Amino acid sequence: MIRRTPTTLTGIVLVALTAGCGLSSQAVTSLKQQSGGSSAAGAGVGSTGTGAGGSIGGTGTTAGGTTGGSGGTGAATGGTGTTTGGTGTTTGGTTGGTGTTGGTTGVTGTTGATTGGSSAQAKYETVGISAHQITLGLHAPQTGAAPVPLQAFKTGTKLFWENHTVFGRKVVVNFYDDQYDPSVARQRCETLSRQAFLVIGGAGTDQIQACATDPVLQATHTPYLSVGVTTNGLTKLPYYYAISQTYAAQVPEVWTMANQLFPANAKGKWAIVTENTPNFNDVTAAAASLLAAHHVAYKIIRTPKAGSQSQASATVNQAEAFTGRSGGTVFLDVDPNYWIDMIAASGQSLYQPAWVGPGVTQGEDLVAGPVCGVQSYIKAAFLSPFMALDREPKGFKQQNNPPPDGLKTNRDVELLLYGVNEMLYHALLSVGSIKNLTRDNFINAMSHFSAQHGRELSVLPTINFNGGHFGSTGAWIERLNCSQVQYVTVGSGPISH
Repeated sequence: MIRRTPTTLTGIVLVALTAGCGLSSQAVTSLKQQSGGSSAAGAGVGSTGTGAGGSIGGTGTTAGGTTGGSGGTGAATGGTGTTTGGTGTTTGGTTGGTGTTGGTTGVTGTTGATTGGSSAQAKYETVGISAHQITLGLHAPQTGAAPVPLQAFKTGTKLFWENHTVFGRKVVVNFYDDQYDPSVARQRCETLSRQAFLVIGGAGTDQIQACATDPVLQATHTPYLSVGVTTNGLTKLPYYYAISQTYAAQVPEVWTMANQLFPANAKGKWAIVTENTPNFNDVTAAAASLLAAHHVAYKIIRTPKAGSQSQASATVNQAEAFTGRSGGTVFLDVDPNYWIDMIAASGQSLYQPAWVGPGVTQGEDLVAGPVCGVQSYIKAAFLSPFMALDREPKGFKQQNNPPPDGLKTNRDVELLLYGVNEMLYHALLSVGSIKNLTRDNFINAMSHFSAQHGRELSVLPTINFNGGHFGSTGAWIERLNCSQVQYVTVGSGPISH
């Protein structure tokens, strides 16, 4: 029996920006000439935007035209103000009430935008940016999914951002635990949408899906980026981007990997073992379809989320009964703790299949320790958006501010975080300037964002969204080496299909 430690996986990234606008001196002069009142009068009825329009309703008192005067129906005619409409050129209001109406309309600024001014900027567009700092955040299961330490997420993130700035601003990252619970994850993401510019989901399929489809994120145009997991409900979201391949997209590469590394097993029967939630239906169907196309016999076994050791043992019994004790392949897409329990059960029955699957799932060195402790003869390989430590890039290896995690088994999680934030760095810069860094501008830029492995990216495979929202082009192969009790990289670079 294996004692499992509490888990830590990645979490969200959020960034926020603030900017403000005011009336130009020419616009103020123009408004004074039209109304005979002061600029303070305009402020009382909605002059928060810029442009020649303003929205001063009249020439009355500074309270907004309460004494009447020649106040115009300005807002009714629209204007060029970015936050408030109304040119105020029509002489119509006999009381300050008309001026008040102009101010109300001016808040939206929709008419002004129509007649040639800049569109109104919603409050959420520049959430969270200060003059000197951009705040990022990470959400993922710190507890409940796998034995991964929080410290590695902190140090891995800092290893990149302590040495990089975005438009001259320091970047700070906060980590949030979603407890491997979709409802908790949604609460975390809603809070973050009010505090930060964008949100990133680092792991946890159900949690990522829950956050990405949250109506609060949609209403506030909060960009949401995550490692690739499911396609369920995510394909038509305008603000969602997967920065690594989904599980379903990796299926052909898993097939190639299995035949390359374990050809005898790959020719036998396959058990498709996936969690029994709607978010794993796409990868389950993709694996079944591919195996059927290759005329390979398979059996689908759906497992409970966060299942018990006895349930893991039952899963092993089903797989072994179908594939045979010493042959076949298990296609695996479950949480790491469940696989660790499966390995304990298979060790007792001497079940020896080849274990393969997409990433990010089992390919971390902290999973290698407990697995190799039970089965040193195990055959296992998984895809991953990051390489194993034997191929760590020079830039990551040289970073030591702060000092990297002392435990070597934590180091590959630091590498994952380093790679995710490296991608973010280039994505944020792609808008061109701090002035352009709004949520809608970032969403538009991401749909055409590309970054090449070996040039902008040293960890993640090449990304090219090309007008879409699922842009990763490949994955690394990591094979479990129990003589070293860690994963090793197979091949010279990411594979694709």
